[in-house]
Amino acid sequence: MSTTIAPRSTRNQKACTSCRQVKLRCDSAQTFPAPCSRCQKNQLHCRTDPDFKRTRTRNRLAEVTNQLNAIQQTLALPPDQRILLVASSGSESQSVSPAADFTNYDNNSDPLANFYRYETSNELPCPPPYLGSIPIENSQIVSLFEHFHKHYYRHCPILDTEVSLHELHESSPILFWTIIIISSRWHPSLHELYAYFLDSYRALLARTLIEPQTSIEFVQAIVLLLFWPLAVNRQAEDPSWNLCGMVTNIAMKLAIHRLRANDRQGLSEKAAWIRRKTWLACVQANCSLGWNAGVAVSAEVLTSFGSPVPPHAKVDGQFILKILVLRKLSQYTATVTALPDKLNSWAFVQNLCKDLDSVRDGWEEFWTTETEIIVLGAQLCLYTLQLEHAAKSFGPALPIALNQDNDSARRNFIHLAFMAAARLIHLFSEMLPNNETPISSDARSNIPQRYLPKHYFALSLLAMAFMYKVKILHFDTIKPNQNQINSHIRRIHEILSAWSRESTDEPGRAIALMERVAAAEKESRLSLDDSVSDGRSGVKILEDMINTGRAIREANAQKAESTKEGSHDSSPMDNLAPATNFPFGHQELLQDWNFPWGLDFTSIDQYHFDVNPYNM
Repeated sequence: MSTTIAPRSTRNQKACTSCRQVKLRCDSAQTFPAPCSRCQKNQLHCRTDPDFKRTRTRNRLAEVTNQLNAIQQTLALPPDQRILLVASSGSESQSVSPAADFTNYDNNSDPLANFYRYETSNELPCPPPYLGSIPIENSQIVSLFEHFHKHYYRHCPILDTEVSLHELHESSPILFWTIIIISSRWHPSLHELYAYFLDSYRALLARTLIEPQTSIEFVQAIVLLLFWPLAVNRQAEDPSWNLCGMVTNIAMKLAIHRLRANDRQGLSEKAAWIRRKTWLACVQANCSLGWNAGVAVSAEVLTSFGSPVPPHAKVDGQFILKILVLRKLSQYTATVTALPDKLNSWAFVQNLCKDLDSVRDGWEEFWTTETEIIVLGAQLCLYTLQLEHAAKSFGPALPIALNQDNDSARRNFIHLAFMAAARLIHLFSEMLPNNETPISSDARSNIPQRYLPKHYFALSLLAMAFMYKVKILHFDTIKPNQNQINSHIRRIHEILSAWSRESTDEPGRAIALMERVAAAEKESRLSLDDSVSDGRSGVKILEDMINTGRAIREANAQKAESTKEGSHDSSPMDNLAPATNFPFGHQELLQDWNFPWGLDFTSIDQYHFDVNPYNM
């Protein structure tokens, strides 16, 4: 007699590992992408892992007891012996983590240890300056400049910092106040100054912009503002793209793009190097903003970069290396966009992505976690651009053999893009002070992501949007673990939650978008389509995500209005338009999001500038 053995049933592990460890009920499926209620309450790291196995606490009792005894013995030693014991143990167990690039860099071969002199009263502004009618104390100025030097300046080291704060304020008020406004936004204790000074700073900026500008300090001030734009409530209020074109033209008028290592044009070596770095920062701003706006960077800007010169310091090398990557991304994006339709370009684009990895050769000592994020982001952009280009070029009309080859290459690219997005999310999470647990309210004052240039924020959104794309649209294509995808999405939610200070700032609006999309997915109301290339690497996926969130929000509002009026004739599914089939010309779909910058999508002119961004 044959016996049929029933297959062993497996439970769908939706509980997080923290709740499974203590055998408590978990609501992570209901709170996704936010942590479960217990992890939020106890400040625990919430993640799901089907391979997780509980650790028996009995086995850990002896280990914890030994650790406690060792601590007690250390505390019983004299202070001098205690210090030696701690130092020796620390040297043996110390490890290097990616977070070290963010927290300890200011002590790592920094050639600008004295960031604007302020040791004596004569080196401080006297009397304390006003921005509009609002005064600022010298102690606050010193704190803000120290904060900028520690957390911001290494991303854009282009200033002449060997002058005093008094001299800076007298010679270039716009640069002085630009540093103040950027540093105050995320300052641990002086962040309230940002809201006080914002309107007055915008008025100062508007007055400065309408005057003829011929100083390198003005160019530097605007470049800093392009790296860290002002907070805006609506997309139409952000003039970053306008400012980028303006400051690039002014820099060219000053001829700083023509400086070369062996031609200082009568300037001192220091002055020539500062001007050369200022132009490199203009190139970086053009590349990052051009990517976000979906506009090709001028060939004159890209070719004027010149050959890299040996950096004067490690901070300069790290700065130049990121520009090399972004310049390659701009060049490769233009190349892929110009490829003819129906061309099998999978291998070509994959070689371009491999070439981005080769940028590291010869620059190993300048390689940081930030550079790795820029490279992964560039690769993810090219992967998604090729996927969109193929979706536009290939279709069922092709012969079966060609379609099979195309589908195989497509699956491979989706897998490569997924790995790049997952690695990107992991590196962002590694920046947190303690990547094993969520950030407590006391530790939120020192979140490294807050001080990164805005391009990094856009890359984190791209990784998030692609993860949702894989989860909804490509899950059957590469078949990753569902819990693994959810963990990545939840991790991005935690990173943005730590990044955000209030619900209306950009990370806060990104969190609201994620939660809106996740809620629609739970109700089976989420619809995504394959993106079709329009020449903007990665931006189309972000636009689809934003349009989807807006469609869901409008459908929810319409449903609430119908319920309020007592109308039950139509279902919520009827009210929900296809999420990603909006006409591209509708710029209002993006007006509640600060992305991309300054473009009028309804115009056929790609360089449609708003010449009066502040309504002055």
